[in-house]
Amino acid sequence: MKLSAIGLRATEELFEQASRLSDTPYRSDGYELSLNFPHTIGRGYVRNVRLREGLEVFIADCELREGLVVEASTRDPALEINLHLAGETWGSISGLREELALRSGEASLFVGPAGTRGVARFPAARRVVSVEVRLSPAVLDSLLASAPEHELPAALSGGADGFDRPHVERGVMSGAERATAHQLLGCPFDGALGRLYLEAKALELVALRFSQRVVRRDASSLDTYEASRIREAAEVLVREMAHPPSLVELARRVGLNDFKLKAGFKQVFETTTFGYLHERRMEEARRLIETGEMNVGEVALEVGYASPSRFAAAFKKRFGIRPSSLLPYRSDCRKAPANGRQS
Repeated sequence: MKLSAIGLRATEELFEQASRLSDTPYRSDGYELSLNFPHTIGRGYVRNVRLREGLEVFIADCELREGLVVEASTRDPALEINLHLAGETWGSISGLREELALRSGEASLFVGPAGTRGVARFPAARRVVSVEVRLSPAVLDSLLASAPEHELPAALSGGADGFDRPHVERGVMSGAERATAHQLLGCPFDGALGRLYLEAKALELVALRFSQRVVRRDASSLDTYEASRIREAAEVLVREMAHPPSLVELARRVGLNDFKLKAGFKQVFETTTFGYLHERRMEEARRLIETGEMNVGEVALEVGYASPSRFAAAFKKRFGIRPSSLLPYRSDCRKAPANGRQS
């Protein structure tokens, strides 16, 4: 499938085309565009929520039968932060030579002028979950007018004039970013309260992404190879969370010694390998429980707990609630409604 639009990736034109392709009307209420994909196309949804003038969030959680190519160009200068929670996408941006790939656990920050063209490719039969926050130069300037240069993206270190050319920074998503993105996906409110909650989480994600510039200074002793090995080790832990390798085995598989692996995890993720694994297990467990795909015992086994009682205790310690209390819960703020377009 191919979609094209002049404007943001999640503009009304884009939703119009997606709606026609899927033969399913999208919903619009003046603040939000949302579309649930029918089984003939795949499954999942996409949402674009305008939080205030110059600040919006785009959410995708979908798995499509056919690959999807989206072509778009920005109407206005913008800064976009993308957090990739699951799956993989590829793309290109005019003015940048390299093709961009975002994998699970990675984040990107894009700054570009009006008229910047881009192409994004979504694979077939692979679940993709991503959260994107977009800010205008005016909103960014109002929030960060007094920020020191070392806390800003390189393109903005001289102020909002940095929007005159495309610029991309990529990196590993921090544990705090991942947790906040999941909170945004699981928004428990509707209407005005829902938008207020989403705005708070969107701005938190902006602060966390910008803070990575400060964290990276502490991780400067890691060279490119070591950083890539640490990222690969994190991916292994997520893929094999039910039966994870030992620290020594994990280090061997990614080509590092166990000392460098432990030190690298601390530098990149600000936690230990076990702490990282535990957080990913809890996040995946909550997702599985909230979607109703499995019961609590099945979820415990899926994320690597042989004892349901130990899993329940760990879950309650992490989230403050018993896992069973989430089983019947569904949030309209988390998933786009299936009814037709409204105005």
